[in-house]
Amino acid sequence: MEFTTSIFGEIATLLMPASVVGFIGLALRQPLIVSFIAVGLLAGPSALGLVKSAEPIGLLSEA
Repeated sequence: MEFTTSIFGEIATLLMPASVVGFIGLALRQPLIVSFIAVGLLAGPSALGLVKSAEPIGLLSEA
């Protein structure tokens, strides 16, 4: 199931669950990095597969 066709669509797709999980993490008094790592694990190709183009996302994550 493909949700997006461009890198900008994939980033927007990642921002939605990151904000929801980040808010839940803050409510549970957890650091944001823990929430963002959880979103990365869930949205990656091994779980939900929301992100298909790993190279551009990886490049942005290193910046």
